[in-house]
Amino acid sequence: MKRRGRNELFDRKDLSKLNSAVFSLLEKKGIRILHDGLLNILKQRGFQTNTDEKTVKFRTEEIENIIQIQKNSEPASEQQNDYYSTQLNALVAPFYYDFENKTKRYATREDLITMIKFSDARGDSVSLPLTVQDIDPIIEPIESLSLLIRYAHKPAVAYDHYAKSTAHITTFAMSARQVRYLAKMNEVLYGKAIAPRGPDFMIAPFTMGNDFAEYLLELKNYTVPFNCIGTQSISGVSAPLSIAGGVVTSACEILGAWIIINALNSYANLVGAVCNGILDPRYGIVSFNAPEAIMQNIGVVELFDKLYGGHVYNAAGNDYIDAKVPGFKAVYERIYRAFAHASFTGRDFYLGGSGALDGGNIFSPLQFLIEEDIGAGVWKFTRGIQVDDESLDLEAINDIAFSDSSYLETNHSLMNCRTAFWLPDLLERNLWVDLETELGEEDRLLDRANEKFKDTVKKYESPDHDPGMIREIDRIVAAARKELL
Repeated sequence: MKRRGRNELFDRKDLSKLNSAVFSLLEKKGIRILHDGLLNILKQRGFQTNTDEKTVKFRTEEIENIIQIQKNSEPASEQQNDYYSTQLNALVAPFYYDFENKTKRYATREDLITMIKFSDARGDSVSLPLTVQDIDPIIEPIESLSLLIRYAHKPAVAYDHYAKSTAHITTFAMSARQVRYLAKMNEVLYGKAIAPRGPDFMIAPFTMGNDFAEYLLELKNYTVPFNCIGTQSISGVSAPLSIAGGVVTSACEILGAWIIINALNSYANLVGAVCNGILDPRYGIVSFNAPEAIMQNIGVVELFDKLYGGHVYNAAGNDYIDAKVPGFKAVYERIYRAFAHASFTGRDFYLGGSGALDGGNIFSPLQFLIEEDIGAGVWKFTRGIQVDDESLDLEAINDIAFSDSSYLETNHSLMNCRTAFWLPDLLERNLWVDLETELGEEDRLLDRANEKFKDTVKKYESPDHDPGMIREIDRIVAAARKELL
């Protein structure tokens, strides 16, 4: 029988103190908005704005109202599987780890095409794991999405369980000016112009930047009721050098942004995503996988679950680890992160990860394959122990006990030999050979993963798309090039 539990970070006293701090900061400090147009809209709608300071402060009833809205809104259901499956996720990694040449380099158009073919040949719904650096940034998401449509049999969809609307391709606009072209591509594929995710993270403390505001105003032209607000507080930089301070900062940013969005669009489905880090004061390095960073993420999720109606999740899942190259260190960090999230959020353990390294800056298909292999093993922990007549097999136990026979001779073993236990594909299970062999295990693991990656790409077959659809996608890309470049 499988049970789901949840460890907790905060008691009632902690929650009360955190809640008081959140309300106090939103009421007295508020959110800075670096966009005069949005600030004026909020002023016209009765909010306490200061055009000189470019801030909006929130009354107690405005904060309580958004909390009540979220409590009345049904959280998105988690997509649970009874079997282990994984696929490349959408990332914005600008770097690619080139295993053949042992280099970290900027991702290219050809790298992206190769990754699309790799994912497609696996039978996945295909996402975009790289942000291509040899295409002008102002049209890069548009060009990359056109490549995904051209080369993939099944472009991956995202956020449909949040949006409660027609599914749309998972991609990210870097600017509000890109939104309408990406929405038109969705319309070609799904019959509805659905806006993509955009520059929707609060990076500077308590500040909604100009790009963020432009994106929110552009969304008013679309009917998809979905807004995900991300926060990325860095303790010691954009938040106090403490775990509690990071939790409060992130909570204020999410709630403040929700109030602003609700004022623009009262039917928006509001979601929050937290991806906090800490500054290592010894070296000036930011870590997203330090225990304190993970606890901040979990703490924000717990605070919202218990007091504010939920709807907040760990951004990037288990992707943001510190390791820079594929291998066992990266696997350890991913497993550590995944276990922590599962233990303190009550959600099923799932290794996740999508080959991301260095805080999401680097992508490695080899790391993805290694994590997939190991993830199939740790997935067993989420399944519990099956207890029934089939699994007990008392008949075989009675037959084999006190005999000279082995359970390997039974039909039960024959029927279950491929499914009863985790049988790794890339990791080795072997006897001791010698020290040199044991010390070289990681290198052999990476070599096997690389061979599997190359063999998979070779199996790719081009999809037979409707030529009219491809022509329409090309027309949209051409129009974007003409206007945006």
